[in-house]
Amino acid sequence: MATRMKKVATLLLFIATIATALWVVFIYLNSSIFVDIEPTGLECDNDNVNKMLSCQLQHVIQSTTPKQQQQQHHIAPHSQDCVRLIFSYRYFEQLAMATTNFISLASLATLLDGSAVIPYVHHSRMSGVPQGIGRNRKLHDIRYFNMSLYFDLKGVNQVLQQHGYSPLVSYDYLTSRCNKTLDVLIHFIFQGNTKDAKKWYKINNRIFQQVKDRLAKTKKGWTFCPFIANANIAQQLGDFNIKRYICVDPTKFQSVEKFKRQVLKDTKCIGFVQWKGIGTNRALFNLTRNQRIKPSLFPHNKKLISIAKTYIKRYLSPRYIAVHGRIERLLIGKTSQAGIRYLRSCMQVLNRNLFYLRQQHNIDRSFLSTDLADSGSDTIYNKYYEQERKLEKKKELYHMAIAELSQPHVFNASLVDKNDRAILRDNGATAIVEMQILSHADILITIGGGNFQQWIVDLYMKKHPHNPKIIPICQNL
Repeated sequence: MATRMKKVATLLLFIATIATALWVVFIYLNSSIFVDIEPTGLECDNDNVNKMLSCQLQHVIQSTTPKQQQQQHHIAPHSQDCVRLIFSYRYFEQLAMATTNFISLASLATLLDGSAVIPYVHHSRMSGVPQGIGRNRKLHDIRYFNMSLYFDLKGVNQVLQQHGYSPLVSYDYLTSRCNKTLDVLIHFIFQGNTKDAKKWYKINNRIFQQVKDRLAKTKKGWTFCPFIANANIAQQLGDFNIKRYICVDPTKFQSVEKFKRQVLKDTKCIGFVQWKGIGTNRALFNLTRNQRIKPSLFPHNKKLISIAKTYIKRYLSPRYIAVHGRIERLLIGKTSQAGIRYLRSCMQVLNRNLFYLRQQHNIDRSFLSTDLADSGSDTIYNKYYEQERKLEKKKELYHMAIAELSQPHVFNASLVDKNDRAILRDNGATAIVEMQILSHADILITIGGGNFQQWIVDLYMKKHPHNPKIIPICQNL
């Protein structure tokens, strides 16, 4: 009897040992497909203001991002061996269009049997690398932050998968999976302005024209572009090893299958120098096989939503009228004096509407958000003020708009709890808070139009599906 009991105990011990070993193997295998989407933390340097603020903001992101987003589970649409990873170094334009362009990249990646790499963000701009973009990044101490600063990434992946898109993967997953090697780095020769490309690669018109001539002659739609390597772009990409540099004529590729067959072939790790999205003077891929996703479907960072709700409760409740002004669209293409006259005219129309709406709906509080604020557009100065040196400064126009509206409420980070202010050092984060405040208003007045404003309107419609009150002003531009 004792011998039998001893044998049973030995057998149970053996089974327990095997079970433990299998569990360890399971944990190890599964841990390899968890992707850390948080960038490496910075050492706080109190002697350098930019680095110090950047460091503080990074700590805020890490403390306000849920753990499930800090370790995003990558679920490949196909087997791990065949999935492609699509990465873009630059994203064209600011927050609204950059997000739209990123969605189109996720759509393209899905149709290519792959996944798009999550970009980093900084003041409403996007970049594929945490170091940001530009030849002189180190001189400016610029650091981009994880996209979770703006969006709830778990919710973003859920939206993508609900619409049939492949889930996103992190930059760290790209570097690990591809062993810091890109099979191909592609520069799309978009129609129109080529000044930026020549500046990036430090090439003259003759060299660039030779590339365009080769593309025009070849039926393949692409040609080798060794000058990309001469710009040290591999170093800017974080010392990636890049096997091939090629230029592509996007007008030759409306079919994703043709692009996959003739350009990508069996490549798995693919980089784009710049992604401008789909449309005129952009890529022309037919992405209609995928359901269209608007940026308004992407859930924002919960901390930013909380900041907006607290501000509304303290300063605007119970009811308020919100005004969003896309002033850049009122100014571009006009002389300085004509632009100011038109802006004043729009403000007068706005004032009359505000007076009427306040009387009719018994609402005495108003909130104003415009692209003239520090968190607004960064292209007004570049596009307009450089053309008209005598034009009043951006802040003067901003204060003029406020004065015309009899001092409405405007968002100011100093009015936010101290613990929440660090996250608002990024202009894009502040813009999202203002977007949330605008979308919760009882009545929304819009001036100028544009993609960012359409995003606000879409959010407002989601929050007011039954009785929306939207008043567009000065939209016929």
